[in-house]
Amino acid sequence: MNLLTKYMIMIIISLTPILEQRGAIIYGFTQGLNPFLIFITTYIGSLIPVPLVFVFFTKMMEFIYKVPSLHWFSNFIDNKINKNKDHFVKYKEIGLITFIGIPLPMTGVYTGTAIATVLKLDFKKVMLCAAFGALISSSLVTLGCVFVPALFIK
Repeated sequence: MNLLTKYMIMIIISLTPILEQRGAIIYGFTQGLNPFLIFITTYIGSLIPVPLVFVFFTKMMEFIYKVPSLHWFSNFIDNKINKNKDHFVKYKEIGLITFIGIPLPMTGVYTGTAIATVLKLDFKKVMLCAAFGALISSSLVTLGCVFVPALFIK
């Protein structure tokens, strides 16, 4: 497999929910690629879906609020948000960055962006939070792979 194909596979893995950049970084290390290029490629790749997820979830939430048979769900969301509104108002950006930055399954840009739409953050804040959170996550996973190379030797 040529070098370009390996980097394209990394980008595709970065774009997939759940695996995101965590899986892509590990793949890059198993292929013996340059750690800096792995970091940059997967970081950029992980940010590509943010606008798409933001638009999709924003439209989905607008739909849920308009459909009478889904009012139970919109009320559930509103109650959850209002119950913890003080925490959301105070910590929403930092909380979102932290949530995206924790390199665990079910955290990352997809879930973080979906949460941000429920919190009604504007697009610029979502992009900034996703960028910082993905930077943290990419850094942690890349450093982990650099300092534990025995796990990734071919």
